Amino acid sequence: STDPRVVRRVLSAESAKKMRDILRQVVVKGTATRISSDEIYTSAGKTATSYSAGVIELLGKSGWGGMKADVAGFIGFAPAENPRVEVYVGIQDPNTDGTGAHGSAHAAPVFRQLIEEVLKEMKVNPASG
Repeated sequence: STDPRVVRRVLSAESAKKMRDILRQVVVKGTATRISSDEIYTSAGKTATSYSAGVIELLGKSGWGGMKADVAGFIGFAPAENPRVEVYVGIQDPNTDGTGAHGSAHAAPVFRQLIEEVLKEMKVNPASG
């Protein structure tokens, strides 16, 4: 069956609320404040900036050599208090003008656009988020 079902609770309600509050702060005050998701729906999540396996292999052979991160990511959910969607955005080699990939600058804005469109399509009331 493809119907969702609860198997077991892996976090207490208190721990889940603390994690939601922490991830909410990433969007409100932290690295993802640029996404301004609260214009329509609240959200919570975490930015990521990393090196792909190919870059890590090069770094291992030649040292850092000024290489910039090449993977930008953001994972989050919305609306923050009553999540209806969870989205991961990963962008390999975004056009960065030599500054390297950054989850906040490259992936978080895509996340915002996606959740806004998906939640509108799902007819989720903005007031609930």
